[in-house]
Amino acid sequence: MSDDIQRVHSGSPFEPRFGFCRALRRGQRLEIAGTAPIPRPGEALASDAYRQMLRCGEIAVEALHRLGGKVEHVVRTRMFITDPADADAIGRAHQELFGAAPPVATMVVTRLLDPTWKIELEVEAELPDASATAPQSAAGTFSNLAGTDPSEYVRNLLALLGDRDPLTVLAEMPDAIEAASRGMDPERLRRPEKPGKWSVLEVVAHLADSEIALGWRFRHMLGDRDPQIAGYDQDAWAQRFRYADADLETSLALFRAVRTSNLRILRAATPEDLARVGVHAERGPESVGQLLKLVAAHDLVHRRQIARIQAAVA
Repeated sequence: MSDDIQRVHSGSPFEPRFGFCRALRRGQRLEIAGTAPIPRPGEALASDAYRQMLRCGEIAVEALHRLGGKVEHVVRTRMFITDPADADAIGRAHQELFGAAPPVATMVVTRLLDPTWKIELEVEAELPDASATAPQSAAGTFSNLAGTDPSEYVRNLLALLGDRDPLTVLAEMPDAIEAASRGMDPERLRRPEKPGKWSVLEVVAHLADSEIALGWRFRHMLGDRDPQIAGYDQDAWAQRFRYADADLETSLALFRAVRTSNLRILRAATPEDLARVGVHAERGPESVGQLLKLVAAHDLVHRRQIARIQAAVA
């Protein structure tokens, strides 16, 4: 029977220490182990119950996606809390995570392994039939992630970034795209990689607009409490804002100015700042530290893309 079980791990230090996996799938049944609000490396544990619950949900939902499940497949949750006074805050986070397809749920007051934890979450899910989504494989080489499943998109980006320092990657980007684009003649600068794809000029215009949107997201997350973060359609922006007709020097200058401003804020962020959370419309709860890593990987994706376009139009 063990051959029919698929397991995933989350990187929690307790998994190898205590000998358990984060989640497993047996047929159409998915079970997520008791999940504490373990912060990402370099980030601080959230101090309040609401954000701790969002972090528990983020870990659990990511494991669910890796085994082929979706939030709407969740059938039961169990919330183990340490203080009845936190019930409303934890319940609010639970509603944001699972309220679109409410499962049955239990909330129990108890003690947890770490006295700083306010919540531990268990999740069970049932896939609807044998044709449900198969488990997703780890990322390989990729060129465009915009259309992938949100959890796969995040995993692929983090795999691409690896152990590189995200702030260093962000600081390199203005010089990198200037060096790559300024040496191209105007005709090749505007020539797309292939029909339906972007040109180098369009990529640079996208980076400038994206940096404005990211600057707002970072400020919203750092300045406000658990904000809702809207997504946007990058292809619609490219068409509506006429990236193909953009001026290269204007786009480069705009990107450099906004990136410099954003870096000033991010370099000053404390561990507590990096742990602050926004709720992304597509990816769910996401910390400032996580978004910082995704932005750095986004830079690397587009550096690869520019090099690929240059080879195609040479």
